[in-house]
Amino acid sequence: MTARPTGRRKEAIAMRLLRSFRWPEIELYGARTRGDVKRLSVAELERLTAIATENPEWSANGRPQWLERHRGDIESVMLTVFGTEGPAVYRCMVAARLADDSKRGFTLDVSASDFDRLPDVPLSEVVSLAHMHLLGYPPQELDRDQEESWRGTERPADGEG
Repeated sequence: MTARPTGRRKEAIAMRLLRSFRWPEIELYGARTRGDVKRLSVAELERLTAIATENPEWSANGRPQWLERHRGDIESVMLTVFGTEGPAVYRCMVAARLADDSKRGFTLDVSASDFDRLPDVPLSEVVSLAHMHLLGYPPQELDRDQEESWRGTERPADGEG
């Protein structure tokens, strides 16, 4: 009989698995690119926006005016690569969630070195995002025979029938 790992041992195993995790490459617009999803603060987004705005060779500089107006409303920011803009420059998609649960997305050019320094979004959060996305698909109406069957099982409201 093998002993179960203790709390510290479980933590060490989890950390080893996390260190060995590699984001898969994804295919967008016919090209393979990095699949990393990064987390950044509003201050970091402002810094990266300023860098992109100051660089005349980069065309995606985020939404500087929108960011200035909404910086206090932003709850979370994520960043992912969807292409390259030049040598060592990624064209990224910024995904911002606001306090009212609305979501905004826009492009931002980010140097590969700045992108690499950002922390990864935890895998558990990526899974939650995937589930929220899947649950957001509009439901397909029942087939006619399914709806007839469903209507036959409805109970009359109080005071009816």
